[in-house]
Amino acid sequence: MELQRLDWPFPSRGLVTELDAKHIPADALSAVTNMYFPQPFLLRARGGIDSTYNGSGSDDVAGMYYWDHDAKLYHWDDAKHLYKNGTAVSGPSYNVTDACSFGVGATPTLIVCEADPSAATMHTYNGTAYATLTGTDVPKARRVLSRYGRLWGTRYVDYPHRVGCSAAGDHTTWSGAYGDFGWWDIAPGHDGEIVDWLDYHGRLYIWKERGLYELTGDGPTNVNYRRIGDADKVVAGTAADCGRGVLYATAFGVFPVGSPPQDEAYDLTHNVQASIQSVLSSGQAAYSPELSAYVVVVGTTTVWVSNNANRPDVWTQFTAPAAMSAVYEGNGLWFGATDGKVYKYDHDDYKDGASTAYTVSFETGEWDLGSKWAKKNVRAVEGVLNGGENATATVSLYKDGEGTAVDSTTLTADSYNVDRVQFNCRRLKMKIAYTARTGNPYFGGAVVRLKTAGDVL
Repeated sequence: MELQRLDWPFPSRGLVTELDAKHIPADALSAVTNMYFPQPFLLRARGGIDSTYNGSGSDDVAGMYYWDHDAKLYHWDDAKHLYKNGTAVSGPSYNVTDACSFGVGATPTLIVCEADPSAATMHTYNGTAYATLTGTDVPKARRVLSRYGRLWGTRYVDYPHRVGCSAAGDHTTWSGAYGDFGWWDIAPGHDGEIVDWLDYHGRLYIWKERGLYELTGDGPTNVNYRRIGDADKVVAGTAADCGRGVLYATAFGVFPVGSPPQDEAYDLTHNVQASIQSVLSSGQAAYSPELSAYVVVVGTTTVWVSNNANRPDVWTQFTAPAAMSAVYEGNGLWFGATDGKVYKYDHDDYKDGASTAYTVSFETGEWDLGSKWAKKNVRAVEGVLNGGENATATVSLYKDGEGTAVDSTTLTADSYNVDRVQFNCRRLKMKIAYTARTGNPYFGGAVVRLKTAGDVL
């Protein structure tokens, strides 16, 4: 009998963890370590995550900002420290909550917000001197951004539902009456406080604790806002411009802006709820163009990666060298850790730090090989099992839900590999672990060669 050729349903669905192993679809991953989807039908190993800047040595990194003016990365922790490329900046008296650049020409200003509960929270830094921002009606804002030539602020200490903007080109002047010059109260008394915001294609999206609002206009005389959806228990620091849309996290999952009100059908984490939902309430997120992915950190060594070039509900996992408490996309993908250090992602590196190799592997769901009602005699598994740069791949095959591999073969790097086997099974599962790497390996799909061996019953 001529052997049948069956193309393995490529695991482009990403992780599925909440189902029993025999019910996880064959086109899903039941486990993955340090791999992601650069394309919908290609898995590759992640790059290196290298320690770059040190902080105090013990305080959680809370946020980061890359200032193009001086080409320096600023980061702050939860113990009143602010650093510039790892060197402490003297000045902050309270925890830093945000930073942005404002101004044009040769001397823009870095605006820094502090969590001062009673006094002015906004400060300026010109590269050497740190000072309180003074002027006319300067608000106590804890979040800032530069938009349409004005400095915008929100999360006011006195008015947690307020958004305001400065005069054009002048970050020191914020005076004016409601609707005339400078500030707008976003549905006071409804949906709780403002927790996050994002400027996206001329629209300012504003997340309150239980609702999402859209503000249009360049201010101050033509601003309008409207409520555009529910967003219960929004997680601050997770709104991200993902190139083709905006994603944000709540305590219940990850959702796209523009979807109907939150429900399971639109939750992009529903395939990994059991693993991620309980920690989303303390996470941070950023979109990385380098990975084409929405990257979520949750204060552990597990980093969640969702490939937006494929589908934003396709998730994989990285294991970071430290517990990551912050993530930021500036002049690259940066991670801030609970050990006070800042790490940078290197797409081409295959080790963490100078020499620490990390594990690279994935495991599929079980496939019935085209029929639930027939035993199959498997003769070979082939395909791009170990493509890309040099690595050794250990290909393990598991039959019928058994915990011990029925076959395990080591393949050297090549563009096309074959694992010749002979055994009968009803369902087949595959695991590949890559070792002895001198580069980042790829997996591009598998083909199973088999013939029918008889009925199951």
